[in-house]
Amino acid sequence: MKKIITFFLLIVIISCNKSQGCDDTQKIREIETANIIGSFNYNKGSLPICITLKKLNIRTDLKAERNRNDSMVIVKLPPKEDLLSRNTELFIEKLLDSNFFNQSDSLNFVQQNYCLSHYSIPNEISEKVKTISLATLKNQKEKNEYIIMSIPIFSIDNKKAYIEIDTYAKDYKHGESFYLEKNGEKWKVIYIVNNWNQC
Repeated sequence: MKKIITFFLLIVIISCNKSQGCDDTQKIREIETANIIGSFNYNKGSLPICITLKKLNIRTDLKAERNRNDSMVIVKLPPKEDLLSRNTELFIEKLLDSNFFNQSDSLNFVQQNYCLSHYSIPNEISEKVKTISLATLKNQKEKNEYIIMSIPIFSIDNKKAYIEIDTYAKDYKHGESFYLEKNGEKWKVIYIVNNWNQC
């Protein structure tokens, strides 16, 4: 019950102050997003990476309901056709239940729904890896094999981050969550969780 009240208060506060705080941290998060993307090791022969990153939206409105057995009931949303809209809904519980982030980060997570809504991989990184544009992917539909990354979600102090990477390979389509922590000036992957698989 305490969590439910906290989430309702969180929604009210955010709806009143949607854009407050974006200007303060947006530039830092843009820089750190580039640092995170640059921290991954890419093989020369790997799949191309979509230059445009998808935006993750934190969900608090469809919080899981409890039934008699106290198990979760997930409300399924209709599938999305747009490449950047696939797998973009993220329940706040996934971040808070991970024991990686803490409760003080929760307000910050929802606020990020309204900040840094578009991001493209900077030239200094895209010159070093194989990339593909969103326009090319849209024109060729499902024929291409590619990787698409999400804009990271940051902790309130910008020292921890969550990013999703979806791989659309011909023989194996899957998505993973990466939990990263900043150590000095470097970002390090702490652990990885499998999100979905498509055979």
